[in-house]
This record gives sequence, structure tokens and C-alpha cells, in this order.
Amino acid sequence: MRWYRGNIQTVFKHKDVLWNVRYGYIFTDSPFHTSLLNLFFIPILGFIVWGSAILSILQGFWLEVALIFLLFTTLQALTSILAIKTDNEDLSLT
Repeated sequence: MRWYRGNIQTVFKHKDVLWNVRYGYIFTDSPFHTSLLNLFFIPILGFIVWGSAILSILQGFWLEVALIFLLFTTLQALTSILAIKTDNEDLSLT
């Protein structure tokens, strides 16, 4: 939560980067825009996904939701293992 709050403070502190053309690369295609996406839109999208999953379960599509959850969890685990192996760390970190 502390990192999230700090990132939001940084975005608001440097909000002029979004609208000022003199920043060049930062203005057109930057990690700053990605930060905005990660900080604001993805959490909102998370609530929409959870709501859709709950609604689907209530409508009787629990098996589909369970399979999608299993696929997502598997992909997250494989990504974590790949990152740990790439950094030559111990797999006990997973």
C-alpha cells in the first residue's frame, strides 16, 4: 500500500509530463503512461473481473471460472519460476 500511494503521489507531482510537448519521448510513448495504466485502470479492471467471476458462478458457470483461475495461477507460477531462474536464484523462493 505504501508503494502504491507513493507512486500515485509521484504521478500527481509530475502530471505536467502528460501534456507538455517539450518532454519529447516522455510525452509520446513512455513508461509514465504505463504507470498510469497500472495505477488506475488495472485495479478498476480487477473489480470488474471479480464481479464477472462471481456473477458467472451464480449463473452456474463455476467450472469455467475454476478452469480460468487454474490457468491464470499456473501462468503466474511459471512466470515466477522463469524470473527466479533468469536471476540464478534459488527455487525455494517460490
